[in-house]
Amino acid sequence: MKDESTNEGRSGPWEESVEELYEFAPCGYVTTSIDGRIIKVNRTLLDWLGYTSDELTAGKRFSDLLSVGGKIFYDTHLNLLLRMQRTVDEIALDLICKSGEAIPALINSRQKRDSNDEPLLNRFTIYNATERRMYERQLLAARDLFQTTLSSIADGVIATDPAGIVSFINPVAAALSGWREETAVGHLIEDVLILVREDTGEKIENPITHALRTEQAVGLENHTVLIAKDGRQIVVDDSASPIRDENGTVTGAVLVFRDVSDRRRTQIALDQARDELIKTASELKRSNEDLSQFAHIASHDLRSPLNTVSTLTELIERKYGDKLGDGNKLLGHIGDANRRMSKLIEDLLLYATAATQGATVVETIDANLQLESAIDNLQAAIADSGAAITHEDLPAVAIDGTSLVQIFQNLIGNAIRYRSAETPRIHITARPMDEAWLFSCRDNGIGIAPSYHAQVFEPFKRLHGAEIPGSGIGLAVCKKIIQRYGGKIWVESFKDEGATFYFTIPARCSTPAA
Repeated sequence: MKDESTNEGRSGPWEESVEELYEFAPCGYVTTSIDGRIIKVNRTLLDWLGYTSDELTAGKRFSDLLSVGGKIFYDTHLNLLLRMQRTVDEIALDLICKSGEAIPALINSRQKRDSNDEPLLNRFTIYNATERRMYERQLLAARDLFQTTLSSIADGVIATDPAGIVSFINPVAAALSGWREETAVGHLIEDVLILVREDTGEKIENPITHALRTEQAVGLENHTVLIAKDGRQIVVDDSASPIRDENGTVTGAVLVFRDVSDRRRTQIALDQARDELIKTASELKRSNEDLSQFAHIASHDLRSPLNTVSTLTELIERKYGDKLGDGNKLLGHIGDANRRMSKLIEDLLLYATAATQGATVVETIDANLQLESAIDNLQAAIADSGAAITHEDLPAVAIDGTSLVQIFQNLIGNAIRYRSAETPRIHITARPMDEAWLFSCRDNGIGIAPSYHAQVFEPFKRLHGAEIPGSGIGLAVCKKIIQRYGGKIWVESFKDEGATFYFTIPARCSTPAA
């Protein structure tokens, strides 16, 4: 007697399960007659294409589901291949949905035959390749971008396989080496890239060969020269690295290099300029030392006769003053000339000292006190001119007190000397600026045309066209002192509109410039 329950357990539910696997498989199934008419199609493919089973089995052929190119291939190749070898795998064709949308697909074909080897049916297994196609396009785009990038960068790039055979060379590397890309690929790297030492011409190991041998990145030696195919010699540098796959296995190496000939020439020029600068600085130092020595010798030799002239003038004035009459005026002129000559010697000594003496700062000082000292030293000139000197509260700065007095004294004295017809008005201020203080000394004097701004800081230069007594060395002294402390001095002025001198002084003690 037949066991219905066993039969049901082994047949009914099992057959239903197989049908479900067929209908809802992750791939499409199509069965056709030998002439291509669709006999059966699973639910998965119906869902992809948007058809019902009746629509496809009512006379449509499998080629009706293919693109124009697919139909041609099916008619001319696929049928023939199936007849010859019964199976065809991994055919990439586009299926056309009912909506007209194309689906990229991979198609495997199998032909069923009877006992006499006569074809009965064709079965097609279809995989939706949309994601795969997208991935392939992304890979192709990435590859194209990579190739474009390597071809566009300013550096030369050469890649090889594990044996050191060139597999890629970008246009820059080709131009530098003198090899055409199509010629270089397939050659040993040692033939394409010949490197030698710049000083001896001795051939060195190619960095790619070294990277492949040691499986480590390596940089080119300094002063490496590339001998191009046409004989050109090019100074190059950079590095080579092994290329590894996801398992860490070395699959080749890549060298990135550049032409540094211009940079080398620039460096040589800079080295020469540096040597010249050192030489010039040394000569300038000797010149400054000579100037200082000359100034001290000249002051010693000149002061003695000047003191004699001053003493004799005073004696003559005391003994014969009442009898000289107009001769007293001559004695006055002699005295004035003597004093100006003495002042010139003092200025020359001061300039020579400022040019050679290093700046020394022990602590910050109150600039207000130094300004008061400068004003006291100029009392006679201030009284004669009627000058009005005003100032804001000044800060503490890092400078030698005597030096700051000299700066204030020269700027104020300059403003009084080059005053206009008005009563001289001089105003001094200071404001913070980074780690320094910016001082300004503004006057209402005759002013300076912009074309002469730089010249006023040169020694023995005076305001253009100003017939006023003076050595023309005061501003030069100020500049030398301020530069010793790392500061700057400049002027803003126009003719007949007064002048404002600006200078910077460090706010805190530091190692000053020599």
